[in-house]
Amino acid sequence: MQQMKSVYGLNKFKGAQNQYVEQSILTASPADLVTMLYEAAIKNVKFSKNAIDDKNYELSNTHLKKSQEIIDELIKGLDMSFDMSNDMLLIYEFILNQLVESNISKNGKNLEDVESILTQLHQTWKEAVVLSRTQKISV
Repeated sequence: MQQMKSVYGLNKFKGAQNQYVEQSILTASPADLVTMLYEAAIKNVKFSKNAIDDKNYELSNTHLKKSQEIIDELIKGLDMSFDMSNDMLLIYEFILNQLVESNISKNGKNLEDVESILTQLHQTWKEAVVLSRTQKISV
């Protein structure tokens, strides 16, 4: 009975946590959604790297596929009327290729580069968002 209570409590907590995340996403600005996507991509790349190190290739595959889906969403969000979007597309395509290569080779080396690139993009994006909010422009 005690185990049942603890499982129920955990499920209740996860349900509340999922509702909080869902509400955060629904109420986030477009700029904040991009920030969340970068954070989720970085998290999944790290999880995948750890799974590869542990030789848990199924878990690694799951996280690599999530990372690929996130990068796909970032690509869909590009406004191709800006020259910079073409450069971002090339970066995202490079990241996608590295994710696929890591999944095929079961080697985490490429993921170190991907994590570094995503971390730099995330940091730059956060700085741009702060700057845009202080200068009242949109990103």
